[in-house]
Amino acid sequence: MFKLLKLLHLVGVAAFVGSVFGHIVSGLTVPWSDDAMAVLTARGGILDITNMVTLPGLAVAVATGFAMMVLKRIDPRRAPWLAVHAGLGLLIVANALLLVVPAGRIMAAEATRLGGTAFDALVYLDALKVEAIAGGVNLVMAVIAMALGIAKPAWRRYRTRRLSNA
Repeated sequence: MFKLLKLLHLVGVAAFVGSVFGHIVSGLTVPWSDDAMAVLTARGGILDITNMVTLPGLAVAVATGFAMMVLKRIDPRRAPWLAVHAGLGLLIVANALLLVVPAGRIMAAEATRLGGTAFDALVYLDALKVEAIAGGVNLVMAVIAMALGIAKPAWRRYRTRRLSNA
């Protein structure tokens, strides 16, 4: 059971991180254009990837990570690397749900108005900034979490020995 959970955890992480890179590439190809259809298509595709791959991948990664801790009866207080790893996972979820996804939805909604009088460029650009910064922070946190999951550092307190003056 543990190996299945670990496999699903890796699939969830791969889906999340992989879709983020796809999101970045899509966002860079048409960040701003006079071609309303190109922007609308790019933003719609990014929103679809977010809903069908990024968020489900993140949910699978977090759920299986928690399940592995429960199954192995690992107390994160006894494994500080795991506490940080899990904490980063929860921060990634919060950042995604509170900042990245809403910004993406705002941009997708504004993209539908592109070329019309209702389009608000400042709203679109503000959402783009939030998505870029919060998304970048999520990517950095994900890389740190992955590194911790691979290295599993001991992080013990080391005491210096006092040499006696014998």
